[in-house]
Amino acid sequence: MPAILGPRRLALVVAAAAMFLTMVAAISVGNAAVSGTDVTYTLDGQFDQGTLVNVNHDAPNNNQLQLNTETSTFPFIWIALSARGTIVKIDTVTGAILGEYSSSSDGDNCNNTSRTTVALDGSAWAGNRCQSSAIHVGLEEANQCVDRNGNGTIETSSGYGDVLPWPGGGNAASSDVSNAQDECILHYVGNFAPATDLRHVTADADGNVWFSSYSSGGDRIFRLVDGATGNVIRTEGVGPTFNGCGGYGGVIDGNGVIWSANGGSSGLLRWDPDAPFDASNPQCLNVPVYGLAVDSGDNVWAGELGPQVRKVSPDGNTVAGPFAHGASNAQGLVVGNNDDVWVSSSLFCGGGCTVGHLLNDGTFIGNVSPSGTGSTGVAVDAAGKIWTANINSSDASRIDPNAGPIGADAVTPIGAVDLTVPLPGASPYNYSDMTGNVLLRTTQQGTWTVIQDGGAAGTSWNKVIWNTEPQGRGTQIAVEARASDTEAGLGGQQFSAISNGGAFSLPGRFIQVRITLSPEADGSSPVLSDVRICNPNGCKASAQSASAAKPKASASLRGAKRSCVRRTISARVTGKEIKNVVFSIDGKRRKTDSKSPFSVKASVRKLRSGVHRLTARVRFSAASAAKPTTKRFSFQRCARKAAKPKFTG
Repeated sequence: MPAILGPRRLALVVAAAAMFLTMVAAISVGNAAVSGTDVTYTLDGQFDQGTLVNVNHDAPNNNQLQLNTETSTFPFIWIALSARGTIVKIDTVTGAILGEYSSSSDGDNCNNTSRTTVALDGSAWAGNRCQSSAIHVGLEEANQCVDRNGNGTIETSSGYGDVLPWPGGGNAASSDVSNAQDECILHYVGNFAPATDLRHVTADADGNVWFSSYSSGGDRIFRLVDGATGNVIRTEGVGPTFNGCGGYGGVIDGNGVIWSANGGSSGLLRWDPDAPFDASNPQCLNVPVYGLAVDSGDNVWAGELGPQVRKVSPDGNTVAGPFAHGASNAQGLVVGNNDDVWVSSSLFCGGGCTVGHLLNDGTFIGNVSPSGTGSTGVAVDAAGKIWTANINSSDASRIDPNAGPIGADAVTPIGAVDLTVPLPGASPYNYSDMTGNVLLRTTQQGTWTVIQDGGAAGTSWNKVIWNTEPQGRGTQIAVEARASDTEAGLGGQQFSAISNGGAFSLPGRFIQVRITLSPEADGSSPVLSDVRICNPNGCKASAQSASAAKPKASASLRGAKRSCVRRTISARVTGKEIKNVVFSIDGKRRKTDSKSPFSVKASVRKLRSGVHRLTARVRFSAASAAKPTTKRFSFQRCARKAAKPKFTG
């Protein structure tokens, strides 16, 4: 007989299932190019022709895009296979292994991958401990791979064991990435001399990646690598700058502060790379730390190589805990979408291994068991499920956080494994952001990307117009574009920033437009209501173009249709390109409304009997270039009833 769920747990399960289906439907990468030289995207189905990452058009805000309230990244996890010197890309929905990529060339026998991190665009970086180098792998689904041989197609791995040749190289020295036949391997960066053991790999909000070495001598050298070129653009820590702190793996919080572990020993590094070096920056905190995670409040969770974890405040001045996580050791840990904490049981676990589940206040909920043997790295996928890389059982496990028995608080499910992906002979070993969830959650960015097919080589693209509808709003909308005569060729082109309605020149049959939404200063989401992509002929030829470039402004005023008004009067202004409306009665201001629908409901109880006038002063958006207008109508205040005679007895 199936178990009967209580109302609260049933609600949790139903809500989680709905959220999972919504996220999976929204993130459909690799969509076909949209045909046309003049196309407008404004309805839900039209936006779905592109790729949505951490943005949605959910009801009641349909036919527009806004940022998710629950983080959702690309539906992939990138796991380092230490024993194979490679990384794999796994579909987090189906568990299918989509590709395997070498960390160095075939003639180089020094490869030992252990850290992966995912950038905001969904591409992955992996560190090689053996030679202190790194590779960068792009998403074929997002047209990031480079058609190096110019044949119009992308040659890349299609599954486990399908590692394409990378000729050349010697002992601890890879050949140039241009020799790699896998065209999704974009950059090889190395060697990071004098370091010989790269451990820390974290992507930042600017699309770049911080790498750090870890050596027994104590020096920690941090290098910032340009995500577009693979070039080292900054080096810090030559000498005793970091005092032997950090360098082993870490995270970047929502303030851009780097936190780095010290391999299980005390010495948690807190460093703001945008602030001057002084007595308080960097800090070396007396916290034992191996794995690191960050929650929604920018608190950092530090897991020791032992039975406890601690919660460190964003400024590093307060340490809460320690809290037990239900196992004798731990390495990696992660904070889930609901701010719960999930902790590995480490490579020292040879059997009966678990993943610990805590609430954000440190309350231990329970252990997910079995969960693979020797869990090390832990990550959150696009649907909020938890993944762990298991070095001893050579596999990866997916945990449904809303499944399993109820935990110690009598409310929260402990979680249960719902999928296992075998990785034979791999010994996967990870401590980093394998899905990109951490970076997206701290930056709160989202993107919409679309490819449009002009139908002919050399099509000249010159204009993108957006937010021509009243509901479009916000200043934190960045638009970029690139073009090529083949879809495979898009990955070899750099994106260029463009302005709303401004002229540019990008030749190529295919244009790819990427729009990034970031939180406004007050934390609210901008709204992308519509996007129009066209070439010179398309932009000039259609009547739609003229109206989109300069929308017509209009306004009409409607009020209550009654013979007289006794208590309240209601009125509404409708139209296009309205910025705000000032409502007045008999010249006295009653309300200023800056959000559609523009309406007022005002008391008339104190007005004298007779005729009165309601006025709406309408101001339009700057884009419309329309002057303010005034709309009026008259209404009748009902005659007051004669007072009843008082009874005098």
